[in-house]
Amino acid sequence: MNGPIYFMIEKQLLVSSLPIKNLWVHHIGSKTIYGLAAKPVIDILIDLFSPSLGDLVIRH
Repeated sequence: MNGPIYFMIEKQLLVSSLPIKNLWVHHIGSKTIYGLAAKPVIDILIDLFSPSLGDLVIRH
């Protein structure tokens, strides 16, 4: 499997497990570029609608 497929799997796990629905999950880092040699890590950024929701994510 390649980076985008792993990212989609991880994204679904994150979205389904977090109590917040107003969030965006982004695939960032070198694995986002097809064919580029990259480290075996999927870099994920969670973007929240409101910074105050961060406490819910951290506690969960």
